[in-house]
Amino acid sequence: MLGDTPNVRLSTHVIKSGDDFPWDRTGTMPEALVLALDSESLIPEPLRILGDLSPEERPPTLVVGSGFDEVTVRFAMYCGARDFFAQPVEAEDLIAALQRIASERRLSGDRTSGQVIVVVSAKGGAGGSFIASNLAHMMAVTFKTKVALVDLDLQYSVQPLYFDLQPNDGLVRAVETVETLDAVAVEGTVLKHKSGLHILANSLNQLILPGELSETGVAELLQLLKRTYGQVVVDLPRQIDPLFLAVVEQSDQMLVVLEQSLAGLQHAKKLTKILNERAGLQTSHIQFVINRWDKNATLTLKDIKEALHGATFSTLPSDWRCVNKSLEEGTPLLDSDSRAAISRELSALASRLIGREPEKKGFIARLTNR
Repeated sequence: MLGDTPNVRLSTHVIKSGDDFPWDRTGTMPEALVLALDSESLIPEPLRILGDLSPEERPPTLVVGSGFDEVTVRFAMYCGARDFFAQPVEAEDLIAALQRIASERRLSGDRTSGQVIVVVSAKGGAGGSFIASNLAHMMAVTFKTKVALVDLDLQYSVQPLYFDLQPNDGLVRAVETVETLDAVAVEGTVLKHKSGLHILANSLNQLILPGELSETGVAELLQLLKRTYGQVVVDLPRQIDPLFLAVVEQSDQMLVVLEQSLAGLQHAKKLTKILNERAGLQTSHIQFVINRWDKNATLTLKDIKEALHGATFSTLPSDWRCVNKSLEEGTPLLDSDSRAAISRELSALASRLIGREPEKKGFIARLTNR
């Protein structure tokens, strides 16, 4: 089907149980993989073999099959599948998908893909959305990184308000048109903050009910954002449904925010169990952020660590005055009070998530505290 297509070099291989993909032997990864599935099992063997590879060992993949079960689609997305085609497939559709992959490759050059950091509160009111917004802002400003902040609260979007921006319907438009988007077009759907941070959210005037937004589309959008931005921070509501699980499966790092209370700890334990059993995340993949930390509280850090053993922990101090000022003014902590203890701790957390220290300020910037 693709053999006579101009500018396409095609190599075909039959993959059976126990086989490797050819680039495992040659060391040369193809620019794209078209995976034709002819098995009726939920996870066909070629897809299972692809899933055993690390993300760096998987090329952009197009999946072709006679029909797709939800389990197959989810596992394929986990493997990095970019698109799905039901048999019989038209050559023009495959060629168009390959051209999109080639276009994104040219735009990104040799830049490695970014990472998806998902932030969720273990209990309502824990402060996950506020933490997500400020982590994203700090990454953009102090780490000079291209950052996208995705607000997945489809009914009460708050992230634009934290930056004194008017929400639009960019998130819904991006999900609905994700198959036609590339690294340039996706920036036409975002809200742009003066710091350089890009925000994807839903309009407060648009009501999206659970199940109305395609989880497959959201997963594909996160994959596109990951190829476009250095860091993608997702503010994920605490509603366990197919969309929640699809987003978690796309995460490179998972932050669970909890308060220093017995109820907060119990909810964190329950959420951890769900992430372990339903999303397949190991506890070591989860980082817990204890918000409004008080060293004199009855529930100690030792108690929390024993209850949530095997995880990584960070603490953020309680600073109602500083946080309230930031919320009331629609100004991130870095702009309202960069020297506050909570600002310093959030900056340290951002540094650990990115894996490097902030960019050093010049002399004039240090004088003006910018």
